[in-house]
Amino acid sequence: MTGISDARTRETLRDRFAHSDFKHGQWEPIRAVLDGRAAIVVMPTGSGKSLIYQLPALLLPGLTIVVSPLIALMKDQQDKLAAQGVGAIAAASAMTRTGWRESVSATSPCLAEEALRTFPSRCLFPAEERAH
Repeated sequence: MTGISDARTRETLRDRFAHSDFKHGQWEPIRAVLDGRAAIVVMPTGSGKSLIYQLPALLLPGLTIVVSPLIALMKDQQDKLAAQGVGAIAAASAMTRTGWRESVSATSPCLAEEALRTFPSRCLFPAEERAH
């Protein structure tokens, strides 16, 4: 249990995402993640899956890593989070070392433990081949 209350979670939902309530199927996996439990979510397109990792990313310490095979989706999510004032980086396989450095404001393009510990953003979307 992280100690993050339901009230604080719902307040963040309202304040950061401008939603008055959760869509069907969102609350249970969000609560599981906030409680330190795993959650497997299978939902159709447009049902609000992204909020399931975005909201905990704002409430929990550290970096949230989201692996997606779709570069367009990664960039879309990065842009949506930026619009909400949440730092996020999409690290596509085509990104150069210079582009990576500029994106993460780091001196090293690798995903070493030290780079992650000092990462200035809340969400990282690495392409599948960059996730290992």
